[in-house]
Amino acid sequence: MAEPPLSVTPNRRLQSALWMILAVTLWTGVAICVRMLEGRVPISDLSFYRGLLSVAVMMPLIRRAGRMGHGGPLRKAMPWFVLRGVFIFTAQTCFYFALTWMPMAEATVLSGTTPIFLALMAGMFLGEKVSAVRWAAIAMGFAGIVLILRPGAAVIQTAAITALASAVLFASSSAINKYLSRTEPASRIVGWTNLMIAAVAAIPFVYNSYVPQWSDLPWIAAITVLGTGAQYGLARAIAAADASFSGPFDFLRMPFSAIAALILFAEWPDIWVWVGTGIVFASIFGLTRDRALFRHRTGASSG
Repeated sequence: MAEPPLSVTPNRRLQSALWMILAVTLWTGVAICVRMLEGRVPISDLSFYRGLLSVAVMMPLIRRAGRMGHGGPLRKAMPWFVLRGVFIFTAQTCFYFALTWMPMAEATVLSGTTPIFLALMAGMFLGEKVSAVRWAAIAMGFAGIVLILRPGAAVIQTAAITALASAVLFASSSAINKYLSRTEPASRIVGWTNLMIAAVAAIPFVYNSYVPQWSDLPWIAAITVLGTGAQYGLARAIAAADASFSGPFDFLRMPFSAIAALILFAEWPDIWVWVGTGIVFASIFGLTRDRALFRHRTGASSG
């Protein structure tokens, strides 16, 4: 997949960093809202509301992009929009489940291991050449995950497994997003993806037939707005600079979530979660750094 040129200007790097910080802040807000609902609203319904209402929020930008001729032929991009919608719906559902049933900071860091799974898939299934340094970083990342889970100290929760599943699915959707960003504007990617999410989520939504309480509507609306903003910020960050620069900023979710969980829910991760988180961050930083050095040495424009 093609990536932005190596000669990314400092201004574009600053833009990418700011967009990533904004996206991480908004994702933290989504996590808070999900916890505030305390499982009262079916998890799949949250994805439906978010997808459906996000389309309404983004529609003016989608129509504007269409009038200005932005983006390639829709028929070529549509299969990718559908697949990305399926991946994100499933990933969101797994993440919301984890947020509901385990500490927020731990669910966030496990879901944030996406770059480790993406690097593993690239090496094992996509035919990408992976250096010894990257394999070592991947192994370090999984060591950090095991330390966070501590299977010898307690039974691994189903919620933790779903958090990791969300990381795998988000990794797949990120690869599609990177591919689409070569020809599609961020507003079109976010808008059509959310439409696909809503379409997929409509199936369990109809089955659940749950009518939310009035007191829950502000949280549902906040999840929609914040989640859409986070998606848009992520797309803009990726378009401004390559993932080797913007990727590490995503891990700010962990300290942001830990602080929010402490203030709002009196939760604070124990020392082993922090140590494991540090190892996972070092792994992700090593992966992105090694990739950047490889591209610099070879002058590669794809990866």
